[in-house]
Amino acid sequence: MAEVRDVTRSFFQLPLEEKRKIRLTPRTGYRGYQRVGENITNGKLDKHEAIDVSSATPHHVGVFFFFSTEMYRDIIPQSQSYNL
Repeated sequence: MAEVRDVTRSFFQLPLEEKRKIRLTPRTGYRGYQRVGENITNGKLDKHEAIDVSSATPHHVGVFFFFSTEMYRDIIPQSQSYNL
């Protein structure tokens, strides 16, 4: 668990332009980086920074799914260890 926390912490310390390389969009299946001010909760912008990650599971078979776990590999090389 400490290693996952360290990888996460190092990601959020990257410059914004690096984090935005994996920004959250409809094309990414709403997975990726979300900067402060991009999330809306109950009709209001909230002030959190996040990265939404996922891995393919059997229920994704046959589903029209743009998301690629490869999007993480360049920016978070350690993600290979976690089978994202």
